[in-house]
Amino acid sequence: MSETNTIGYQGILFFLNAAGALVAARGIYRGAKLWGWTLGVLISAGALTLYIVSHTIGLPGLEIDDEWFEPLGVASLLVEGLSVLVYASVMTRSTPRQHLLDAGGELRGSSPGGLHAMRHAAAQRPHAAP
Repeated sequence: MSETNTIGYQGILFFLNAAGALVAARGIYRGAKLWGWTLGVLISAGALTLYIVSHTIGLPGLEIDDEWFEPLGVASLLVEGLSVLVYASVMTRSTPRQHLLDAGGELRGSSPGGLHAMRHAAAQRPHAAP
């Protein structure tokens, strides 16, 4: 394969990786937990796998890259591995935690030991006359 074709081949792979990551990021940002995070982990796992393949058996038509500890390559591996761990954390979490303040401005479920409920009950009781 000529040098021009090699650059084009690698360029297309990098472009597809970046485009997929942007689509996944948009999905995650918009709250699409299932498809956004799943696409993101597929992109990360794919890039991680292709990095390892390119350094072991080589990609079709390309030479084996023997520089395992190139700084950008190591940073890429760390970020991709971290994104897989974050995906696992997000997907195994049962439900997202509710904010301390709901839409009405009331504090919900954040007081230790039900102190909020006790204060609310005390405020609802009529005061006894001395």
